[in-house]
Amino acid sequence: MGTTQRYTNTPAPIPTPAKGPVIHMGIDSEWVTELDPHTGNPFNRILSVQVVADAQGQRLERVIYLKSRSPRLRPKLGSTLLGMVWELKKLQYIQEWPSQVILFGHFLRA
Repeated sequence: MGTTQRYTNTPAPIPTPAKGPVIHMGIDSEWVTELDPHTGNPFNRILSVQVVADAQGQRLERVIYLKSRSPRLRPKLGSTLLGMVWELKKLQYIQEWPSQVILFGHFLRA
């Protein structure tokens, strides 16, 4: 015997917005241009990523050194920022999830 699924037109609940402080973050990276040994094409090898967060005057700074040359293994922007927010909570610099994260940086699309 099969199971019956019932679908309703009820919209999904809207999440409650966070009410914590606004967090300001800055991000930058250090890199060098190298030539791919197989193709001879230039590529940017990221050496490190620097992130600074300010939450209500409390400052958190991190430097992430990359262990691989592979672009697939570069830190993802969303994961990096979320990690900083988690660390701000762990250090008790913030008590609630931020209502907004304002990001500053160069070449954020790169």
